[in-house]
Amino acid sequence: MNAEYIEFVQADLEFSTEVPGHWLERMRNEAGLSLRELSQLSGVSYSNIWRIERGGDANVGTVLKLTNAMYLDPLPFFVLAINQLRK
Repeated sequence: MNAEYIEFVQADLEFSTEVPGHWLERMRNEAGLSLRELSQLSGVSYSNIWRIERGGDANVGTVLKLTNAMYLDPLPFFVLAINQLRK
């Protein structure tokens, strides 16, 4: 990952009002996965995914498991989390 890409993602999401969990849910839905399917693919419990998608906290390892299971870059999740902290 290079600095230009990171700056692009940050600029793209700077004014987004989307919360990280909602982004994760949107990505899961776009991938055509149910909560149970993502749970099986990622090794993260159904209830933990549900909680994160509803705005609960997530640790870095969990986010990486979920995004890796969907072949996603985790950077947007973290940028949205930082944006949320700034508000």
